[in-house]
Amino acid sequence: MKRLAWFTLIILATLTTAILFWEVRVAVVLFVLSLVVAATVRPLVDRFAARGLPRGLALLLTYAVCIGGGIVLVLILSGPLLTDLQQLTKNVADGYEQMKTQWPTGSPFQQTLARQLPSTDDLYQLFTGALPQTVLGITLGAFDLLGQLLIVLVLSVYWSADQEHFKRLWLSLLPFERRARARLIWQTLESGLGAYLRSQVIQTVLAVILLGLGYQVLGLQYPVALALIGALGWLIPWVGMLLAVVPALWVGLSSNLALGLLAAAFTIGVLCFLEFVVEPRLFNRRRFSSLLVVIVVLVLVDEYGLIGILLAPPLAAVLQILAGQLMRSTTTAKPTLAQPINVLQTHLASVQSLLAAQTVPPGPELSNLVDRLTQLLAQADQEL
Repeated sequence: MKRLAWFTLIILATLTTAILFWEVRVAVVLFVLSLVVAATVRPLVDRFAARGLPRGLALLLTYAVCIGGGIVLVLILSGPLLTDLQQLTKNVADGYEQMKTQWPTGSPFQQTLARQLPSTDDLYQLFTGALPQTVLGITLGAFDLLGQLLIVLVLSVYWSADQEHFKRLWLSLLPFERRARARLIWQTLESGLGAYLRSQVIQTVLAVILLGLGYQVLGLQYPVALALIGALGWLIPWVGMLLAVVPALWVGLSSNLALGLLAAAFTIGVLCFLEFVVEPRLFNRRRFSSLLVVIVVLVLVDEYGLIGILLAPPLAAVLQILAGQLMRSTTTAKPTLAQPINVLQTHLASVQSLLAAQTVPPGPELSNLVDRLTQLLAQADQEL
């Protein structure tokens, strides 16, 4: 009876936890993203701090550089992108007018399609009628996204500024013998995800710059729009290169065959440069299983669509890191001490003597540290 009651309690607790997690899933996702952002910018913070800047100033300078660089990039791209979209809209409208004019006298197949096409006035009324709702939805979605990004940035700043206290807090909830391993798992996850996101951001920015400049030199229409499509498509595993190459090939072929083939070859060259030259210097993707990524993609794409495809690689990396750390054998060789126990005990005794000689008693953190060192040395002395 006791066993049944215990199993029932475990099942209820698990269901309650799952329901609570589902209710606060947005907050959990934002918090996790803030941790990933903090891990991504930490190397730059450490680099500024190594040059002599205070940690707080290095943190503010890092976020100022990253946010300022993002704003500058958006401002630089927004004007040409708007021009590309206006030109694309005009070309689509002209092409539709040409279809309505020429297809009624064309082949039987074209004539059949022409009879099914709506008139230009009906299409214009349909577009202008749905335009206000579309603009309102995009505007509200943009404000919601900006608000969530602001929350992620603020949380990541707080985490970066006080991460050691947070780590000590949640590690203190674990038994002492498990804290070192938990810290190692946490650091491995943090560094892995940080490296992945840094790699993706840098590659995306490079893809936009290289593709945009190349398309402009080649004389391709809509260079900035095609560069953004190629950079975003490159984030999708496996099919990313296809999604980046096909639009450039299509737009180039609309002018002539040589331009289409040249645009496709240039796109493949840029993406291969990112894959085989840039990425290995930023993130070691080969140590993660591609089969696991496929499985995670199949699970997430049904539920979240395109967003699930983008989230699959980092989630697969997290699962593989966790599995590798949890399955690692806990039976390790007994460590050899760099110094004999008696020497360490002598040093600890001298520290205790210095603390006892002070007129002002030491703080609680220092006292707890000395007591813990005393316990560790006594435990090591018993085991050796």
